[in-house]
Amino acid sequence: VRLVGSEMFIRDSEGVRLEPGRLARSEARDVATAEDQSGAKLGRLLPLLLVLLLITGGSFAAIDLVAGEKERGTLETLYLHPVETRSIVRGKFAVVLAVSFISVFLNYAGMILGIEFCTWVGLGLGDDNPLPMLLPPVRSLALIFLLLTPFAVFTSSVLLTLSAYSRSFREAQTYLLPLTLICLVAVFLGLAPQVKLGSILAIVPIANVALGIREALIGTLRPVPYLVALATSCLYAGLALRQAVRLLQREEICLL
Repeated sequence: VRLVGSEMFIRDSEGVRLEPGRLARSEARDVATAEDQSGAKLGRLLPLLLVLLLITGGSFAAIDLVAGEKERGTLETLYLHPVETRSIVRGKFAVVLAVSFISVFLNYAGMILGIEFCTWVGLGLGDDNPLPMLLPPVRSLALIFLLLTPFAVFTSSVLLTLSAYSRSFREAQTYLLPLTLICLVAVFLGLAPQVKLGSILAIVPIANVALGIREALIGTLRPVPYLVALATSCLYAGLALRQAVRLLQREEICLL
């Protein structure tokens, strides 16, 4: 083998020049299964989609149930009823949490049905059916739902707290924008290709949920970081719910 300038050539024992491309042929082949490819693609989309749906889906319910009632003047009448304040707060929280989950389910189901309909009528989506990519394995779905439940409690509690501090529906909408931006930044930082769910990131709110969802889809989820992320998410959810209940029980906040 000799290198002359920027050209490399090979000669055999008799001095005949040989072309390297004819000596050996290389072929690129993807050894990943269809399930691995689907998980990798969905892992870049689903965490962002779920976080956005939980924030935006339950936001208008939380804003209307507290800040909206302040603006309409109906919250004072509600608190005058012979019902424990804690029961009122629990009812409002249950509505926000239910609306958040329903929003996630309906939006995701609508996306699947829309893609399936486009594939059925042949609207140029290609030969590959994207529906299997949107339906991860049952094990991955169970891990995602288990991690998503305390996060939904956390987001619903934060939204109720934000609504309690607001004096009107429009003011609460103004507070919603920076909250959404903070969540997006945390998700994008957590979904960087070189970032893994480790011991430190497992305790970072929002980012640990996004990383847990991504690694559950691509099949690289490790038990210890996942359990740490689940435990810290439950802790954050409990603290946020406790703060929301305390705040909504204060008349100077609710009747502001």
